[in-house]
Amino acid sequence: MTNTLAKGGNAVLFSAVCRVTLTSLTTGIDVSAVLLGQDGKVRSDDDLVFYNHSSQDGVALNGQTIFADLTSIPTTVDSIAVVASIDPELQAAHFDATELDWVMSEPFA
Repeated sequence: MTNTLAKGGNAVLFSAVCRVTLTSLTTGIDVSAVLLGQDGKVRSDDDLVFYNHSSQDGVALNGQTIFADLTSIPTTVDSIAVVASIDPELQAAHFDATELDWVMSEPFA
């Protein structure tokens, strides 16, 4: 099953394993994920998954795709925010989130 999400969107998951891919045709982006507790805060610096720390507690980054195995995520993690930011290595005049494509798929192969 594949869902296309709008900025700030969410979707019901029907399997324990999923992936979220973010793409932009007009802006170079870095994709990351933030593991959040019930208070909406990270438990520690390790809860940021990005190019230099590509996996944590069942969440992994590969390119512009975040993979999540929900059975491996600790119960202290309440939600996962998937984030796109401008890649500082690429030229970008502006960042327009409406130009992002967000695709969530489950299960992944």
